[in-house]
Amino acid sequence: MGLFSWFSPTPEKRIGRAEKMISSGRFADARDELAGLDVGNAKALLAQAERGLTQANLEAARSWADAGDDERVERHLELAERFHQGGLEDEFKRIRRYVREIRQARKNEAEEYQRKQEAKLLDYDAPAFLSGAPVPGLPEGLSEDELMHAQMRISLVLENYPKSLQATAPEVGPDYARAVLMIEDGKAEEALQVLLKMDSSQPLVRYERARAAFILGDAAAARDELNAFARIASGHHIMGNRHSAEFLAQMTAEAGDIRAAITILMKLRETESRHGGFLLAQLLFADEKYAQAETILRDLIRNFPKQTALYKLLAQVRVAAGFRVQAMRVLEQALEATHCAPGTCGFQPPDPEVKRLLAILYLEDNIEPDRARELMSQIPPAKKPLWDDVYLQALHAKRTNNDSAETLAKTLLANTPQTHPAHTRATAYLLGG
Repeated sequence: MGLFSWFSPTPEKRIGRAEKMISSGRFADARDELAGLDVGNAKALLAQAERGLTQANLEAARSWADAGDDERVERHLELAERFHQGGLEDEFKRIRRYVREIRQARKNEAEEYQRKQEAKLLDYDAPAFLSGAPVPGLPEGLSEDELMHAQMRISLVLENYPKSLQATAPEVGPDYARAVLMIEDGKAEEALQVLLKMDSSQPLVRYERARAAFILGDAAAARDELNAFARIASGHHIMGNRHSAEFLAQMTAEAGDIRAAITILMKLRETESRHGGFLLAQLLFADEKYAQAETILRDLIRNFPKQTALYKLLAQVRVAAGFRVQAMRVLEQALEATHCAPGTCGFQPPDPEVKRLLAILYLEDNIEPDRARELMSQIPPAKKPLWDDVYLQALHAKRTNNDSAETLAKTLLANTPQTHPAHTRATAYLLGG
């Protein structure tokens, strides 16, 4: 009997396993283990597991409320309702009240921000052609309110540009205002046609052409316009929420010249080290300069310890360089860096992608099976599973000798192009050792 007891465990063994799962917080696994049992204290343990699931989902709802993700809040509240067997009504009320208060606070904050923006606009020293007189070139037939709104929108764009460039706005004329509004309204093609007819010696014209080209997916044209912008604007500048040199590097890379893009960012960071670090690390990774990418990412993590994107990229760099255990460590570090109680120390909900990447590495190397299973249980189900989701399930099936392993592997490989690196990776780990 001993040999086969693993495949057909007795109710007592299943109950024993469920007790251990509950004590370690694995309530979903315990619930599955107890399914169909009606002996001993199975029912009491099932109730305990479902109570734990209810409380875990209520806490998750609270966490996602802190993060401002209403969709996930509702999902976890629904799950909590599904598992609730009574006795936690006050806890439900408390969490729902907390969610309402958080949402109201966000609404109040947004309204206050809008009021401040409007007040700021009243103090903004707009160029002459935005000073209140009708703006030639804007759509005709606008009401006074619509005209004021259009002027405010243009002012919001210009106020984030350097003062020296703001001062050139009157020289470019009303067509510039019209083109800016078109870009802001998602009409990049129409805006570009207007901008191409304007004075090419004006730096604002060249920069807006670059913005329009970027939106239209023409990286080479955006790169050329940004180079022209830098020549006539006496160098690069911070333009709104990005530096024009970083923008140029991005467009240069997308146009196919990664090494030239790296050179642009290296030069930028000689004088302005605050800009371009993450993009530079991405480009060095793409150019297989792993040691340099690691140095930059470690420095960024020291300055921004809660940015999980930095940890994920560093893990990818280490895997590519052959340091897989170190990659696992940095992903565990990412989870630890953002781990704290909701509402304290800048709490962020755990990143499911970090857990997915870490679980994949553990399963690929066939180590830490319990940790991999724990991580998988914490990843919310995806509405539309991505390749990594299916790959993770296939790896888990293989490592646990599940009957579905072969089918999952063949299906995944059949739907992965043979020329893609993912096909080689899946073949090695799903069909290999």
